[in-house]
Amino acid sequence: MRWHFEQQLNGGSAGLRQSGLVGVDRFLVPEGHTGASRYFTGSLFVAHNLRERCGRWLALRTPHAPPMIRLLQAASTAEPLSRSSAENSIALVNAALEGMPAELRRQSPLSDPDRLSPVVRIGRDGSKRGRLMAFFFEHRGDRPVGVLKLRQQGGQSAPFASERAALQSIAALPDASMRSTAPRPLLHWQLDTGEALLISPVGGCSAYVEMQGLLAPRRRVEAHFRAAAVWLSRLHLITRVSGSCFDLAGAPEVTAALRLCHDAGLETAWYDEFVQLLAESPLPLAASHGDFWPGNLHLDKNQAGDTLPILIDWEGFQEAAPPYKDLFHFPLSYGLNYPWSRYRRRPAEQAFRLTFIENTPVSRATSTYLRHYCITTGLDPRLLRPLLMLFLLGTFSQGPTSGRRRCATNMASILVGQSRGWPFHDRRHGTMEEGHDR
Repeated sequence: MRWHFEQQLNGGSAGLRQSGLVGVDRFLVPEGHTGASRYFTGSLFVAHNLRERCGRWLALRTPHAPPMIRLLQAASTAEPLSRSSAENSIALVNAALEGMPAELRRQSPLSDPDRLSPVVRIGRDGSKRGRLMAFFFEHRGDRPVGVLKLRQQGGQSAPFASERAALQSIAALPDASMRSTAPRPLLHWQLDTGEALLISPVGGCSAYVEMQGLLAPRRRVEAHFRAAAVWLSRLHLITRVSGSCFDLAGAPEVTAALRLCHDAGLETAWYDEFVQLLAESPLPLAASHGDFWPGNLHLDKNQAGDTLPILIDWEGFQEAAPPYKDLFHFPLSYGLNYPWSRYRRRPAEQAFRLTFIENTPVSRATSTYLRHYCITTGLDPRLLRPLLMLFLLGTFSQGPTSGRRRCATNMASILVGQSRGWPFHDRRHGTMEEGHDR
């Protein structure tokens, strides 16, 4: 298949079209393919404001592809895709398919590209360098037959090879229900300037897409956190490393956290408490997803109608890591991205309060999430506060800008003011002993 683009004017606005392919936000979508358009609208399109939410709502209720996509184009407030971005992206997809070894092509659902239609997600850099993804659909298919991840940058690292190994590790777990919560790695091959990974498609949509796309996002908060708690506690239980526990003395994040406390003038009583608690209740190591945030948690339905969590993007997987990184990354990233009011995010410190401290639907869901994890895995709940301090100061603070360090210390200062019973000290959140949601 050769995809090429021509730019045409339509009613005074520029649009990218070729055989029905059109640009919406950072995607290229086959306009005449109803199944692909519906999948894109429900599972991939991220609404950033009320206008885009309403456009998504209307598009999902439109039976045919062309008007569905035109609704999203009209609602989208993103800057239109440039011709160069589209051409760079489709050239990379074509090159990846041409570069697929013949012996792999015969095993691939992409063996006959002429019968397929792609939905292409373009990287923020226009794929001139970096990454993109392509979701391939058969002629009348309503779900992709394969998802192709492409990395154009060179260098020594091979994150897709690491992701393939991670997915193979999950596929080898003895727990069948856990094996079904990750895509299957199908093929991996090297490109002249990067690498390609073909994985099986996943159903449903991510908690992030749902959070941003719903007109009433609070209705799904509890379901998101429940699915996250059940999945994470199960992963950590069945992959727990026997006889291996978190060692404060050998952890670089501990050194970074204490140094940041010194630089910011924060007290270190939490660390002394941490040392004492770990002596009483050691923290076992377990497998870590590495990027456990709402954008990577998909919620699908099985044949019985039950919610099935599926995790994608396993590039940061570790076979043995302290569990607190996954545990706190999910609620913090949820709160930082949540549309709190008027479909807008809040400054990081305020979002932290609304997620972990104040009485909100998200904080109640966070408390239930942490409570479920402690009950299921046996984690001593007294460890939660020092572990969150360590996560903020030793992990979250290690961002690319000094603003991340300042933000982390402000969040830690807020947490220092909480009682030792946090996050289960308040009746509105329930208690560990009660074991039910409010």
